[in-house]
Amino acid sequence: MLEGSAIQRIALIGYRVTGKSTVGPLVARRLGWRFVDMDQVLMERFGDSISGYVALHGWEAFRDAESDLLRELSESAHLVVATGGGVVERETNCRVLSASWLVVWLDCQLSVILNRLRLDSKTAAQRPSLSGLDVVEETARILERRRPLYRHTAHLTLDSSRFEPEHMAEAIVARLRNPSGPVDF
Repeated sequence: MLEGSAIQRIALIGYRVTGKSTVGPLVARRLGWRFVDMDQVLMERFGDSISGYVALHGWEAFRDAESDLLRELSESAHLVVATGGGVVERETNCRVLSASWLVVWLDCQLSVILNRLRLDSKTAAQRPSLSGLDVVEETARILERRRPLYRHTAHLTLDSSRFEPEHMAEAIVARLRNPSGPVDF
């Protein structure tokens, strides 16, 4: 990870509904930086929902577009980004993130994720099935596969099932200002 003042970008990684799009703007506001939600940018570029785009073009094309956007955003400074949950599925994305971003993994308990998915009105359009399995089995399987990827890529891990968005934003800003120091809540 880059040290202190060299950090110009923060990436929030984690599974769906772990709070990336909620915490990101809070962090950006505290720092006076710009916030970007990668899924929102991609939907604007596609002129379609993620579900619609994936149905027409497939997951591989979506991941290509996601990787292209990540590289593009890596050229910007003073930026907080909510990545898509699957950005870590590509090793090249993990390398890009680890090299020049402060990467924060918003982890979350499976039961909390499932409850949030059930309550989230955006789930159908923005969060298409990745496997065709029922939501419980799919989520458990994907988390099992991705958790090591999130862990390996992240510089800081916060449990979004235990902490409020405001507290997580404070912890992220504290880490940015003191990269080697403890993060206290």
